[in-house]
Amino acid sequence: MSDAEDPSLTHRVAAAEALLFRVVERVDPATGRRISARVPSPLYAQYRERKAAYEAARASYAVAREDALRTPAGRATWPMTGAALQLQVKQAHDRLRTLQPEVIEQAEALLARVPGGAREA
Repeated sequence: MSDAEDPSLTHRVAAAEALLFRVVERVDPATGRRISARVPSPLYAQYRERKAAYEAARASYAVAREDALRTPAGRATWPMTGAALQLQVKQAHDRLRTLQPEVIEQAEALLARVPGGAREA
């Protein structure tokens, strides 16, 4: 039996789609016709926002650390500035973890492996 015929896989793909996306009716502003659009679910949209905030906090920390370690004055003040930036990273990570990102990331990975499942909304 191929992956396309596997009922278990079909069920898991449908569950992943339901977790990550919704189909909504929209009105085309040019024609006034109703069209269906696939959009991120509220949970998935929130996950993407929090994931971006976490990655931005990590990047800010890394850049600031590199800059601080270049000079003696920066190395002297890094323990204070670094702690504040590390707190921002931890808080962003904690906010992301409240959404159970491993479940969302497993759904993303499953849809990426299935033909036609990786289309981005």
